[in-house]
Amino acid sequence: MRRPWAGTAGFLTLLGTSVLPAPSAAAEHGRPAVSAAASASAPAKTVFVPERWARTGEVPWVKERTKESANFILLWGDRSGTDPENAPAQYRFDPDGVLGQLEKLYSFHVDTMRFTPETGLPAQHKIIVVVTTTWSDAPLDAWATGGSTDGRVGVINIAPGAAQPGSWGLAHEPARVFQNYTFPGRPGYGFTHASAGTFWEASAEFMAMQVYPRTAAGDLTRFIRTENLAYSSSRHHYGAWMLLQYIKDRDQYIKDRDGLAMFNRIWNEARAGEHPLEVYRRIAGIDQAELNRRVGEYAQHNVTWDYSNRADFMPFVNRLYPFVTAYNGVAVEGTPTAAAGWTTGPMWPPPPTSAPGPPCTAMPR
Repeated sequence: MRRPWAGTAGFLTLLGTSVLPAPSAAAEHGRPAVSAAASASAPAKTVFVPERWARTGEVPWVKERTKESANFILLWGDRSGTDPENAPAQYRFDPDGVLGQLEKLYSFHVDTMRFTPETGLPAQHKIIVVVTTTWSDAPLDAWATGGSTDGRVGVINIAPGAAQPGSWGLAHEPARVFQNYTFPGRPGYGFTHASAGTFWEASAEFMAMQVYPRTAAGDLTRFIRTENLAYSSSRHHYGAWMLLQYIKDRDQYIKDRDGLAMFNRIWNEARAGEHPLEVYRRIAGIDQAELNRRVGEYAQHNVTWDYSNRADFMPFVNRLYPFVTAYNGVAVEGTPTAAAGWTTGPMWPPPPTSAPGPPCTAMPR
């Protein structure tokens, strides 16, 4: 769900505790690297809340119902009162717990994953977190969204029910904020075209999975039944993270490459109007034929989902309805040219008599 003030893109996102080694601290994707020590010694961030929010009633916040941490400011409404931990159940949340989770996620993105450096806008203002459904006089009802406002500051909208410990929504949305931080103040850069919407969501799921690898795995029901569609099909939505896992796996195990760093570069070096696969082709220095080969290789992985994190997400696949994971392949048989790597498959559908049909044209294995 998007709000008018959520900026160019406001979508869902979640995260957790890191299990990945940090990429090199050297300067990345055309921006200076920022170490954890440098970040710790940086000046305190300021609070920027658009003045119109209170003036127009868009977000009628008051100072008495806020709480701050190093990188976030939490705003909530009158229904939660000044002691949200003791508010009615539907408006109850723990401000310290929410801020603590968000700070861990922030540290993961900046210091561990190094998704985007803490320079420019991320270094200036605290990210705004609006606890939705807690106002009696404003229609703020989003479950969980993330984005930015005024091209200046990140914004997360989170309902009390989505802000509980270990929430996937609370992990997904900070990723959306950091995605928004890749292009403000950088004319000509960023995934700002509407066609990149699925990539935003798939990337946020992928980022969340780096933190909570066994908590969720995107919308696999949607993805597994639409794998044959073009990669950018909106029907893939949250489940389209597997191509990103392929890129990570492929580049992580090739000498002098780091898969997460490639993912970071795709986001930080994208030019306005580019398709994600065009960005990958350009920064990987490959031609269209090689890109086609790699996408084909990715498709082969999706037969049995043999990715490096298979043990983490297969429990989610195994819990899907059986019709979702029903085997869609066909049996193949050897031919006189089997030694050369050719097989045949039966005609489908079979003739009305149900007698075995003639073999189809031989195909490479």
